[in-house]
Amino acid sequence: MTSQTFDSLQTVEENPNPVYDKTTVVLLKIVENIIRDPQNPKFRTLRLDNAVVKDKLIPVIGAMECLFELGFEEGEECLSLPDAVPLDRLRKFHAALSARRAEHLRPPAAAPQSPVQQPHQLPPDQADQGSIHARQAGLLAQMQRHAALVLQYEDPELQHRALSLVPLARLAGAAEERMAAVRRAVKAGRAPAGQEPDARDLLLLELLHWFKGSFFSWVDAPACDTCRGPTTSHEQVLEAGIRVEVYKCATCRDPTLFPRYNDPGKLLETRRGRCGEWANCFTLLCRTLGWDARFVLDLTDHVWTEVYSTGQGRWLHCDPCEDVCDQPLMYEAGWGKRLSYVLAFSRDDVQDVTWRYTSQWRDVMRRRTQCSEEELLQAVLSLRARRQAGLSPARRAFLQRRLVAELVEFLSPAAAPSPAELQGRTSGSLAWRLARREVQEAAAHTWVAGPEHLAALRLKVGYCTAGDRYEAGPRGDVPGWQSGAFSVQNVFRKVEHDWGFIYLARTEGSEEGRVQWRFDVSDSGLVVDTVAVHYSSFTKGSGQVQWQLSSGDVCLPLPADVGRTFTSDLRGCKTVTLSALLSGGEGSEAWQHAQILRQAKDSSECPLIVDIVLRQP
Repeated sequence: MTSQTFDSLQTVEENPNPVYDKTTVVLLKIVENIIRDPQNPKFRTLRLDNAVVKDKLIPVIGAMECLFELGFEEGEECLSLPDAVPLDRLRKFHAALSARRAEHLRPPAAAPQSPVQQPHQLPPDQADQGSIHARQAGLLAQMQRHAALVLQYEDPELQHRALSLVPLARLAGAAEERMAAVRRAVKAGRAPAGQEPDARDLLLLELLHWFKGSFFSWVDAPACDTCRGPTTSHEQVLEAGIRVEVYKCATCRDPTLFPRYNDPGKLLETRRGRCGEWANCFTLLCRTLGWDARFVLDLTDHVWTEVYSTGQGRWLHCDPCEDVCDQPLMYEAGWGKRLSYVLAFSRDDVQDVTWRYTSQWRDVMRRRTQCSEEELLQAVLSLRARRQAGLSPARRAFLQRRLVAELVEFLSPAAAPSPAELQGRTSGSLAWRLARREVQEAAAHTWVAGPEHLAALRLKVGYCTAGDRYEAGPRGDVPGWQSGAFSVQNVFRKVEHDWGFIYLARTEGSEEGRVQWRFDVSDSGLVVDTVAVHYSSFTKGSGQVQWQLSSGDVCLPLPADVGRTFTSDLRGCKTVTLSALLSGGEGSEAWQHAQILRQAKDSSECPLIVDIVLRQP
């Protein structure tokens, strides 16, 4: 067996040399102990709370992968090597690692000296050293600053003010309604039994919805203070240590100031801003309501919150700007971000959480150039030690167990992004999102005829906007409206908490929005007989919704009436596409003036139903 057979040996070499040196010594020692005394269970078992495992294996890139590739299996509190793993495999691993280690740590050959040194020119390594130190200092300074900022959330008086603004009874009631809906779905057989969600997690979802829908507002450019007309950015100034954006009115030319407050107490008053203000204020509210919460900094220019779910025993990604929970791959897969460092800060801890937000970790590693991984780890450990110095032994032990569980979670590669995580950004104007390259269409989905449809000679799919699910007959429910759409352009699902309605509309700032659903029976041996479509539109003013049913060269415009069922004769076709084009409207809320599939939050009906009757060709 060659060294190339063990892929993990290449992975562990991505660490800085000092880290690689220490880690490989530990790995070689583990293997040597087992080879020397293979029947000793002490050598075949590695406890996750062991100091060497915690400090020299778990945090190191590729180290745990080496153990898993050797054959170690993960238990609740330890890793163990089964007796069935042959010693020959361990010997070959040891030989391969020893050879690669000698090669990897061999000092580089001295570069030939140039006979003539150009005047006033430093050698390349020295010339680069200043910029390396500057990048490192910048990253570590940001870590220090954010580690201090999150302590603001622990002020009892500030939490008291925040709590007075949260309609906790209403949110708790809405969470109970969610729980009741889940129980009804289980009883009706629409959801699996034994997977009842945690009540606190449901309350967190309601807090997210309320925060975006009712409490906080997004600001791209503030309206003019004098005439309320549109403004454009002019300059930035510092006033009393606060960064202030200065805008000029396009009509009266008067200036308007937009302070970028870092004080969460002030944000409870202003209730507006961009992602920095949103995450700052939302994290405060989470701490106020008793959750362990982190402020998360993405160095590619975004911030959000993480909340620890005691019911699930893990950290949940929460983006209040997007009203999204537990969709960590959305930034990389949906927004197209090229992540490098994602760092989380809380009262008790500092953690590098990059690995929760990427499925392309090799690419991410190549972009992490601001400091070495060892320097970053040392900075995290130093800040963590200071935070936890005054805690009780029991609290420190709990945090340590939770940290180990999180690090083990990071060892498993992220799964492929879900359909919801493929959606681009929705907060902010379209121009602002396009400028940041954070707009992306959803992946295509086509509904195809399966055996159950052939037997019934019918392919029928319905979508419930309130429940955000497709009802697909014997196949069961399919969650997420984009998961069943063929094409999505500038359309999102809007939840109106004040009015109690949910609908699809085009994203704010876009002139048009389009969504398509596609059905294909080509592989079934059957063809389409008739198509019945039930759909609904809601328009205001000059808002327009244009529905269309098409197959090949046949395009049939559908009436835009509310709650209309349209039956079309498309005999002999094998594909059917249903499209909705949303446009028109007036003013800043034009996007709301063309809606489709609108229904009350507590409804369980399907405002969209496509019923295709099949026949023999």
